[in-house]
Amino acid sequence: MLYSFLRLGSAARTPAPVLVAASLLTGTTPLEVAAMKTCSKCHESKPLNMFSPHAGRKDGRKTYCKSCCNVARRAQYQANPEKGRLAGRIRYHINPEKERAASQRWRQANPEKVRAASRAWGRANPDKKRLKKARRRARKMNAPINDLSAAQFAEICAAFQHRCAYCGRKAKKLTIDHVTPYAHNGSNTVWNVVPACKSCNSKKQAGPVLQPVQPLLLTIAK
Repeated sequence: MLYSFLRLGSAARTPAPVLVAASLLTGTTPLEVAAMKTCSKCHESKPLNMFSPHAGRKDGRKTYCKSCCNVARRAQYQANPEKGRLAGRIRYHINPEKERAASQRWRQANPEKVRAASRAWGRANPDKKRLKKARRRARKMNAPINDLSAAQFAEICAAFQHRCAYCGRKAKKLTIDHVTPYAHNGSNTVWNVVPACKSCNSKKQAGPVLQPVQPLLLTIAK
């Protein structure tokens, strides 16, 4: 065991007696002390696994600990968010499987943050949230076409003067109504969608239209 300490001390360029003394002070083993490194940013001594790999360093680890690296990355992103988003897209394009796995691990480890971010995004983007929900439902119902965008639905609402296609009532929040319902092989696309108030949409459900309507066949928006 002592021979292992001596070899470890030599590899770490730290005398073995120093390792032993440090282990007594910190309540750790000499092996654990030898596997420690001091971050050049926060100047805290941490285990080697708290430093990301770096092939160019003698010890194979970065000089900053992972926590300090994360803080620096967040600061860089806040200073130039567009550059950060571009870098993220490039990483995803190069290795999509790795990025998806990393994203999934983070979501599983931070469920509260995920829910809070989702709620904040929904409040800031009510139209996009409604379209996202409609697309998810269309996928579950195996809709033949599922390409309606938030911009297209906004254009549809404007064409109907922000009124319900059935009762003509003006409403701040109009729902997406599918002329041919999903249950009858309807699509989630421009030519099968009209705006409807919640009351009329609930009355129609998966049945026939409440009165003849003419959906838009084309939109400028994509």
